[in-house]
Parts: sequence; C-alpha cells; structure tokens
Amino acid sequence: MWRGGGVVDALTVIMGASVGFIAGYAAGYALRKMLNLFMLLLGSHMLMLMYLNMLGVIEIHWDELAKLLAAGIGALQGAVSLLKGMALTVPLAGFAAGFIVGLTQGD
Repeated sequence: MWRGGGVVDALTVIMGASVGFIAGYAAGYALRKMLNLFMLLLGSHMLMLMYLNMLGVIEIHWDELAKLLAAGIGALQGAVSLLKGMALTVPLAGFAAGFIVGLTQGD
C-alpha cells in the first residue's frame, strides 16, 4: 500500500540540496571576489617589498618566506579535505557543489 511518503521525502531532499546549492554558490562567489582583492593587495605589497630589497633598504629572507607560504598552503589543503569529509549529507553536498561553481564563476 502506497502512502505518498516517498514523494514528500524526495521533495525534502531536492529542496535541501537546492537551498544548499544556492547558499554554496553565493558563498563561493563572494569568496572568489574577496580572494581576487586579497591577491591584488598581496601582489602589490610583494612588488613594493621587492623594490625596497633591490634598493637595499630592507633585506628579505626568501627561504623563510617560502616556508611560511608552504605552511599556509598545507593548512588550506587540510581545510579542503575537511570540507570533502563533511559533504556526506544532501544539503552539505549541494552546498559544496554550489560553492565550487561559485568559486569558478567569480572572475
């Protein structure tokens, strides 16, 4: 005997995934825009430091800077693997998919 419970459950899953996707897309798009601004500021700052280094005003220890950047990249990779592990539920899977699409669209 069919009670219609499957239709409600499927609708709940679809709504959860679509709301998660929309929220993820918005978050990914906003993060991409902020990352673009951050990279512009970081690049400008690095150019200024390189110029001051060339003039002899300051001295930059490039090996220490490389270690710092490697540590930051490692932390970022850990966060990405944590997000992959969290995307087991339907709304989080929709959020993760929307987040990835939003990151690629935020040029």
